[in-house]
Amino acid sequence: MTRRIATAFLTDAPVKINALREALAESDFEAVSMAAHNLKGGCWYVGAARLAELCALLEDNVESGNLSDAASSVSGIETELEAVREAVAKALSSIT
Repeated sequence: MTRRIATAFLTDAPVKINALREALAESDFEAVSMAAHNLKGGCWYVGAARLAELCALLEDNVESGNLSDAASSVSGIETELEAVREAVAKALSSIT
């Protein structure tokens, strides 16, 4: 992973999480699905497999009409994102 890619992910991921939260608050489930899908792509790109899987699960659940766990799924994504952010920041600090 290059510094530029990692930095872009660290900058972009919180924006996508906010989009998830806003779409969920507005009950715009198409937007929730799209935001989860967009975040998932960035996660795979930086090697954040667990976070990508959580995004995929949310996307699949919303698309199939299973909305009961959407809020807790977003919270889980936020928690995992924080762990990924810490790992990426640590990796960046070791890149010269």
